[in-house]
Amino acid sequence: MKKLVRFLLMIVVIVVSSGTLSMASGRDIQMLINGSYVEMSVKPEVINGRTMIPVRGVLEELGATVDWKSDTKEVFVKKEGTEVILKIGEVNLKIMYSGESEYKQKTIDQAPVIKEGRTLVPIRFIAEELGYKVGWDAYDRTVTVTDPNYFISRVKTGLKNYFDMVSDLLVPKTWVFNSSFDFNYKSEDTSVGGKTDVEVRYNQTSLYAKLNLNMNMDLSEDNWFYDDLHKMNKKDIWVEVYLTEAYVMIKTNLARFTDLGIERYKGMDLEKNGVIYYIPKEELEQYKDILKEAGGSLAGGEDELQNLIDKLSDEELLDFNDAYDLEEKIGMFKIFLAFFNDQTFTKQNNVYQYNLNKTKLVEILKEIVKQDFSSVYMDEDDIKTIQNELKEFTVHLQFEKNERFVNKYTMSYGMEMQDTWYGNRAFNLNGKIEFTNLNKTVQIPVHEPKKAYDIQTEYNKQ
Repeated sequence: MKKLVRFLLMIVVIVVSSGTLSMASGRDIQMLINGSYVEMSVKPEVINGRTMIPVRGVLEELGATVDWKSDTKEVFVKKEGTEVILKIGEVNLKIMYSGESEYKQKTIDQAPVIKEGRTLVPIRFIAEELGYKVGWDAYDRTVTVTDPNYFISRVKTGLKNYFDMVSDLLVPKTWVFNSSFDFNYKSEDTSVGGKTDVEVRYNQTSLYAKLNLNMNMDLSEDNWFYDDLHKMNKKDIWVEVYLTEAYVMIKTNLARFTDLGIERYKGMDLEKNGVIYYIPKEELEQYKDILKEAGGSLAGGEDELQNLIDKLSDEELLDFNDAYDLEEKIGMFKIFLAFFNDQTFTKQNNVYQYNLNKTKLVEILKEIVKQDFSSVYMDEDDIKTIQNELKEFTVHLQFEKNERFVNKYTMSYGMEMQDTWYGNRAFNLNGKIEFTNLNKTVQIPVHEPKKAYDIQTEYNKQ
């Protein structure tokens, strides 16, 4: 159940690969095309230091067309207006780029050869001439070929609604954030539940946050955390944070649940007034940065779609010579595409909605398992476990966008699980999130230090 919860909350789990260099050196050469391994009819081989691969299977997988002229022993490769003509046994070739009308003569280091009835060509030269990114992972003996345009086209056609919403957003100058959720966990000897409410107010110069938590616990006295937690059972716990350019203050009633707090603040009404903690002035600068950046949490770039497109061909972000890293990052992109495509992220006028339920989740996960991404440690048995143990799963997001601002953002979610494999355990979670008052007047509560214990003043007396 821990594995299942972790996946549902984080979506993917990164798996560390293993192996030794001596083992890798004896492996057959593999092909990783657009983040997925491809089996070839003829094994690639290295001739005169150049990796030779079967031209038809690999390049057709990348969207190129391959034709063979037997009488002249020539191979014709075409992709988006660019054509390459190679001849068996010859290092000279002809190439005509898209938009041009004449062929250019070029020379390659290794001539194409025929092996087991298949034509093998030097992959790096041909693929790069057609606009692909090519890498060589010596450790894993893997050739990687990536077509940035493949992902760009999928983004433009599959994520149009998502990028239409997030692109060109302006930073809101003010906002109010409200969140509430309740949870319950039960096992044979433990029951823990609670309700949490969070409010955050922001108006550029100040930020105020308040958290309220009430927990209902039924713990065995043998539980490691019994001594610490039973004091908080069925009690209201609250924390307030005031963040301004002049000071940072935390106010909370947590001290009343600790032996040290009860002794130190004897006779004080800790439940009503709490204890105030001030951040030292010399540490304020780091908190000022938080205040400056708080408004950016609801903002997008001028063109988030173009930003992603740039990343897909950025060699500093995608290491084409590291097959595992490349497969993992492209796999993450494909997962993102699966979860946020135009079927799940819809648009009607200026309202954008995202809906995901158990049925759709299982469909997406099956497709992910089918494509066998290394970045997701999941198989068909895990899918069956999810279908059996996940009783309910819903996520609903709604955005209202007016020109370059999001006027309102709401989210609701729910999850219910039951695990009988390691005993009868159940878990459920339900909550909602809402951003309001965007670019409207937001009042920040003013703290009243005289009504609470000022721990800084007390320390100064010592």
